[in-house]
Amino acid sequence: MILKKIFSYLINLLVFLLPLAFVPFFAAPVAMGKPLVAYFLLLTAFIFWLFLVLRDGSVALPKSGLLVSVGILVLAVFISSLFSSNPILSLIGDGGQIGTFTFFLLLAIALFLSAVFFQSEKRLIAFYSLLFLASLILFVFHLFHSFLKIGILPNIFPFFTSSPIGSWGDLGIFFGFVAISSLALYELADFSKRVKIFLLSIIAISVIIMLAVNYSSLWIIFGFIVLALFCYVLSRSLYFKNREPEGEREGGGFAEMSEGEGRQQNSRKINLAKPSLILLLLAAVFIFTQGFAGLIPSLIKINIIEVNPSWSSTVTVVKKALEEDIFFGTGPATFSYDWLRFKPKEVNLTPFWSTRFQSGAGFLPSMVASIGIVGGLAALVFLLFILYYGFKVFTYNNGIKKAFLASLFFGAIYLWAFIIFSSPGFVVFALAFITTGALVGMLVSAGKLEVIKVNYLNNQTIGFVSILCLIFLLLGSLYSVFLLGKKAAAEYYYLQTLRSINIERNLDRAAFYGGKAVQFDRQDKYYRTLSDIGLLRISKVLSQKNENVNLLRSQFQNALSFAVSNARAAVGVNPLEPLNWLQLARIYESVVPFKVEGAEKVAIDTYQEALKRSPLDPSIYLGMARVKISSNELDKAKEFLQSAISLKGDYVPALYLLAQIEAQKGNLKEAINKSQQALLAAPNDIGVLFQLGLLYYQDKNYDVAKAAFERAVAISPNFSNARYFLGLIYDREGKKAKAIEQFEKIEKLNPKNKEVKKILENLRSGKSALKDISPPRKPPESRENPPVE
Repeated sequence: MILKKIFSYLINLLVFLLPLAFVPFFAAPVAMGKPLVAYFLLLTAFIFWLFLVLRDGSVALPKSGLLVSVGILVLAVFISSLFSSNPILSLIGDGGQIGTFTFFLLLAIALFLSAVFFQSEKRLIAFYSLLFLASLILFVFHLFHSFLKIGILPNIFPFFTSSPIGSWGDLGIFFGFVAISSLALYELADFSKRVKIFLLSIIAISVIIMLAVNYSSLWIIFGFIVLALFCYVLSRSLYFKNREPEGEREGGGFAEMSEGEGRQQNSRKINLAKPSLILLLLAAVFIFTQGFAGLIPSLIKINIIEVNPSWSSTVTVVKKALEEDIFFGTGPATFSYDWLRFKPKEVNLTPFWSTRFQSGAGFLPSMVASIGIVGGLAALVFLLFILYYGFKVFTYNNGIKKAFLASLFFGAIYLWAFIIFSSPGFVVFALAFITTGALVGMLVSAGKLEVIKVNYLNNQTIGFVSILCLIFLLLGSLYSVFLLGKKAAAEYYYLQTLRSINIERNLDRAAFYGGKAVQFDRQDKYYRTLSDIGLLRISKVLSQKNENVNLLRSQFQNALSFAVSNARAAVGVNPLEPLNWLQLARIYESVVPFKVEGAEKVAIDTYQEALKRSPLDPSIYLGMARVKISSNELDKAKEFLQSAISLKGDYVPALYLLAQIEAQKGNLKEAINKSQQALLAAPNDIGVLFQLGLLYYQDKNYDVAKAAFERAVAISPNFSNARYFLGLIYDREGKKAKAIEQFEKIEKLNPKNKEVKKILENLRSGKSALKDISPPRKPPESRENPPVE
């Protein structure tokens, strides 16, 4: 009984904590913390279930094709992982990653345990009670955090759209699921008036959150499911009304009915005033009038745009990925890398050109690229079994179970629809598997599915093999819990690493914590952070004013070696990730000016490796151009910059740098042209404005230069160099007072700048601003560095 109670508590705790759990001492409290908490509870529950089976010497399992199909799906994902270009990534990932073999295996266990556990009305009541309680807590949290703008735990939830459940969109999906579940129970179960009022309240708060989220896909899928539910409720009403005795006299028509017969006929009319019809009409209004649906987001000043790849882009990526391996795909959890390699070039024309998508327009369709045709067919069979079980639900008409069955079925279909047509987070996936498993369990309870009872102690050979398998599963589960603990420890140390860098500014402590993180879990992001620490150490060494050259050289070499070794380790852990190659390339790029032998070639070669993994990223060509500029190969740098611009015509950094090269070569007109192109792409970029103003100043077009500097200063009042040239132009125009005003503001920002003090002295005595400054020094517009640091 103790084992059973603990098992029961763990399953219920999983349901309750799934929407709410987060781990505050993780670098990613929700994204990483929630899956690890769920996996820990799930594996612990599975371990106790194995102990129960070992103790009883027998096991009762649902005879379900759906359970078999989910097992086949997990097997297909496992085989695909073995053929992946990065098997470790596809098998395990970072622990909280969606789409890995571990992800599907553990959620398949959740489905199985739900099918075993939720085989009674009492347990289903506990399931929905905990689900509704969690939704109430979430609603209260967002009432204060998002609606009233009272920040709750701002260090963990820094934005008003931050949520314990995950993304803002997942919040809407979750409350849509709660609304559908409570609606089905309200319409089909004979609960007391008090319970029905409670269910209506749950529906009301769910709709409020859905209105606040206001995603078009949310309302469309919700509307279709509510339509199906309404049709089911209406058809049941019609069926049972038609089974009532007619009570009409032979040959009698409407005009011949008695008064009592008329009342009886009226009693057989269908009552259409149902919450499901109201919600259906509400969804239709919000689907067709998005402006009306946006009232609440505008009131609470939250307007999040739903961004996903288009279906055409998704199909393009899937096709190209399947060309590499049509049967098993590129490997689970690798769609983001497929996207970088195969996305259409037209994506670079959009504001989301640099966005990395973990899946395409829909998770399951894009997953075909990762697990191939074999895995795709296994997923299709699994979904078809869910639909097939829907027919079993519709043919059951007895007691409260019909309400539970309908609620589970429509809730599961709703969640799986989002997995097919969008890319939700972990909570939606976990609830989809758990709800589907609970549906299987209730079909067993309703007698719609048979149960297979296996007593493995009746046969010694079968008993030996069965016990051996159970022990193997038990040990595997215990080891998995141990691995989860290691990943949790690594994530904790990673958070300490980030805090040491960004808050404490202690690089030695950061390196210590980063080293601890990679000891527990070798993740490429941990190694990249350690490599960043090495780069920061290099900067620190270069900024030191120490006469001991040998000591500085030793510190420089140690920091460089530390940065390179960790960047190479990141590449070794995940060679698919272009960020790892870019990190290594930037390290070598940073030492090119110091004439380190071979650094230039290695930097270019490493950038080329990054380009293979992200061929449409213009920033890679920009990096190669910087390397060539450091080597004073300006013509080659221009070629790389032109390649970047050919990928993205409005890529501001490339246009900016190209303008600088043209200016350095004396081509002022072409430099001005490139700067104007950059300004069109980024009209509020103060760097581009300053450069354009400086180029016009050099070209002696002072009126246009003045306009550019004035705009730069308006955007950034503390932009000292823009004020410097603006002051010179005012002086040139004879506006001494305005010139003095500019340089006085510069002096406040740069009190130690001697040249600014001299300029102010000149201006106040009526002299030219640069009197006795230029000459003998070069004019400010001709210097290599800006006049103000």
